[in-house]
Amino acid sequence: RFSHHKASHHTMTDPDPTLLTANLHCPRTHLYVSYASAKGNAMSIAQRLHENLELDTPFKALNQYTPPEVVKSDADSLSALQETPFAQIIDSFTHNGLKINSSLINYLFVVVSTTGNGDLPENADRFYRKLKRMVRRNNYKPLRNLAFGILALGDSNYSDFCEAGKKVRSVFLDLGAREIVAMGLADDATGMEEVVEKWLENVEHLVLSGCTDHNSSSSSPDKNLSPRSSLELNVSEKTVTGWDLSVLRLKPSTEKPSKLDLHHFGSFLHETFQSTRFLKIEHVPLKMAKYLTAKGASKTTLHMEMDISKAKQFHSYQPGDAVGVLPPNTNENVDKLFILLNISLSEAKEVVYDIECTDEKKDHLFPRHIACPNSLYDMIKYYVDITARVSVNQLKTLSQYCSDEQEKRLMTSWISPTNLNQFRIHIQNPHTNIVEILDRFPSCKPSIQTLLQILPPQQPRYYSISSSPLVYANEIHFAYNILEYNCPKPYEQTKRGLCTSFLADFAQTWMKTNESIASHGEEILIPMFMKSTPEFRLPADSTTPIIMIGPGTGITPFRSFVQHRIHKNNTDESANWLLYGCQNKALDFLYGEELMQYEEDHKLTLLVASSRVSAHGLWNSGFFVQDLIYEYSTDLVEIMEEQGGYLYMCGDAGKIATNIMNALKYVIHEELNISIKEADEKLLEYKKAGRFQIDAWG
Repeated sequence: RFSHHKASHHTMTDPDPTLLTANLHCPRTHLYVSYASAKGNAMSIAQRLHENLELDTPFKALNQYTPPEVVKSDADSLSALQETPFAQIIDSFTHNGLKINSSLINYLFVVVSTTGNGDLPENADRFYRKLKRMVRRNNYKPLRNLAFGILALGDSNYSDFCEAGKKVRSVFLDLGAREIVAMGLADDATGMEEVVEKWLENVEHLVLSGCTDHNSSSSSPDKNLSPRSSLELNVSEKTVTGWDLSVLRLKPSTEKPSKLDLHHFGSFLHETFQSTRFLKIEHVPLKMAKYLTAKGASKTTLHMEMDISKAKQFHSYQPGDAVGVLPPNTNENVDKLFILLNISLSEAKEVVYDIECTDEKKDHLFPRHIACPNSLYDMIKYYVDITARVSVNQLKTLSQYCSDEQEKRLMTSWISPTNLNQFRIHIQNPHTNIVEILDRFPSCKPSIQTLLQILPPQQPRYYSISSSPLVYANEIHFAYNILEYNCPKPYEQTKRGLCTSFLADFAQTWMKTNESIASHGEEILIPMFMKSTPEFRLPADSTTPIIMIGPGTGITPFRSFVQHRIHKNNTDESANWLLYGCQNKALDFLYGEELMQYEEDHKLTLLVASSRVSAHGLWNSGFFVQDLIYEYSTDLVEIMEEQGGYLYMCGDAGKIATNIMNALKYVIHEELNISIKEADEKLLEYKKAGRFQIDAWG
């Protein structure tokens, strides 16, 4: 999944000129914007494009473009499909295998994010599989009347950079569709704004210069949509616009406020991302918490144990699965937001509102994630993310609310397409959020309705489960670092992660008051759900040897793996290899006492590298995990090649992507006497066979 160096790539792909057709008729009734989104970023960008183009066509995820309508006969189809939108055409072809000649052209622009091992998000995977099956038919070109453009989002730390977008593009081309705008490859590792803005400008220029209204007068000639290279477009041609703010109205309510409605939020996430893992978010009691690191460690790591005896969704968890935690915004940040907006805290907390959509044609802009009726305070606290980095489009909107012209010019300069370095300095690198923007621009006073509409939904955070259900039947354990980020100049401040701070507060409360909590029958409840990860699983045969590589908190799922295999009576140390890296084994060797006991009992081959301590003994010091790979190369390659072993890696994507992957490729190259390229192909072979699995985070 990972590249051994920073990916070298162009930010725009060039459309194949043989696939481009000039003078394409483009009625707006056949122009669509869609998305494949795992966390909401791709959806947000697509939503912005849909709104800027002022489309009335539905705004949906790709999976939702599979309506149940089936055309009954070929005769009916030829006439009916002349005016049938894109979604129904695809569905009809899928069910009937129709081959028609129609002058109707449909236009689709899609924003696609990549998840897992180069996979499409769950709200697009069914759509892709359906089209992929159609490719297998010889000379079958059902999408020859589809013109498209794709913006792919990815992270160049991964070798499958923007792979999901490339897959969608490939299947469209295979089925006869025509690419009319260069595919954008936006890189989250280096900042995707420049590519995103360029691609949006390209699409908007093409559409606005080439599309006509469906009801245009016949006396007026239709404008034609002519493909142009992205290099020909002047990104400053289009006037900066923000969100349409006319779709939200607050209405006072006398009903009981919803506060945090987990069922509502889970249903919204399920509907938006088409994922069954959001079906039930519930409050789970904290059973125990403790520090895994000692004083003096560079990071603070906490271990938490949850009581799942009454949470049935967790009863089927397996090693490799994760928990999703839904954190609220802090009272400090929420208070500050309302103060900056000149809204009294008492009013924000006490007055209850419903929110209504004022324009059915733009109901896709309505914040469905907010449960109502509710107070403004709880809407902000529980349902939107005010710690997320502000986007270019949000700043465009906010700039319209600056009453001071100098502040407005400054904010606008930060998002100028010709000066995106300012965006990196002031927004991207310091991870500037909405509260900080309002604080730095005192004259910016957007309405609360505007903020409720443009702020993203609160996002769950995921943590690998570190316990085995065979050992802890009614518990799940997980561990995490308290995230801290030092902002670069000129904003030299330390920021803490929202969710890890939220969890740490609970953990520290429990450690201080656990006896009184137990005696009074009180519980500390945390909103969470189980996330199944079928792509990160132990081999079915518990005797199959495994190699686990997990620096830092990457060790958490491997504690679960080891517990599970030992409980299944696999106590052969030669079959359970764990390579772990820390900075100082005396301070931050996570789960060290337990793992060393397994080593002492000859149930685990444990190798530990301490990067910041030089010493001698059983656990090697003064070097890194990749050094263990080099040192034990013969054993590791033998396990994979001769014993049919499984290889697992877990940890920070940036670290895994470079040194560890380089080490694996090198030792395979050396031990098997093959080229580096062949070693890379060997890892891909393991991966395709399910014998090389990675769980990583950015």
